[in-house]
Amino acid sequence: GDVLAGMIGAYLGQGLSPFDAASLGVYLHAAVGESMRTEYGEGGLLAGEIATRLPGVVRELGDG
Repeated sequence: GDVLAGMIGAYLGQGLSPFDAASLGVYLHAAVGESMRTEYGEGGLLAGEIATRLPGVVRELGDG
């Protein structure tokens, strides 16, 4: 939840509406989790692992 809350707060700070900030944050947070599933399985992830992977996932989604 720490990374997700930070993402939503950052998007709010960039001027997104609360709904859009939450939607984008949840979408990207889930995309990071999905990208790590084969490597880490279905167990939990540490906040640092999610935060480290986030920029790459955002790049991949932007390129798609």
